[in-house]
Amino acid sequence: MRTIVSVVIAVVMLGFHPVKADCTFAGPGITPGSKKCTSFPAVVEVETEGCYKFIYQGCEAKGNVGSGGGSGGNDNDDNHRWDDDDDDDDDNGGGSGTGPIELEASCKDDKPAPKSCSSKVSYPKVDEFNKSPIKKCGSQPTEFKCKPTDTKPMKCKLKFDCKGNAPKPNGCFNVCGSIQKDPTPPIGSLAFAVGDYSLGVGTKPPGTATITRD
Repeated sequence: MRTIVSVVIAVVMLGFHPVKADCTFAGPGITPGSKKCTSFPAVVEVETEGCYKFIYQGCEAKGNVGSGGGSGGNDNDDNHRWDDDDDDDDDNGGGSGTGPIELEASCKDDKPAPKSCSSKVSYPKVDEFNKSPIKKCGSQPTEFKCKPTDTKPMKCKLKFDCKGNAPKPNGCFNVCGSIQKDPTPPIGSLAFAVGDYSLGVGTKPPGTATITRD
């Protein structure tokens, strides 16, 4: 009898446990699940590790409620005592916000004369975002790249700017693209005739290079 009572209590506690909604941010160089917010408006900035090249290819967003994903979010029957999680989502996406929302993602490098680019997606209201299938805003690839004269890897700052009124966004917002940490190793060969060559770049230390055939 004691075991049955314990099981019933555990089930009741799970039924009343609130489901947390948030918006997660992702992109090249961002640790999955490390950046998120629980309401809009919000601004999240992430700086990548040092890299040789970063390619920005737009942004994408997707909801986690209903047809948009598999997590279920806060979409439940608030009129049923087992599903009432006090979020009052009314089975309509759970956003509880008013007015349009705009999600903008930008990228900027850390060079003395920085280059930047951005793209954005928008929704008439947060419930549409929460239930949305994947929505993309593609753009011509923008390449951020170290020059041969650069003495250290560059860093890129990704900025996620979420505008609008949304207490409970439930989805993800991502930067599309790729990151390359190191230059591509050179491939090829050089041919030299047998003989002695002066080291012509610089004067110290002086010397010659000798090419022999074995």
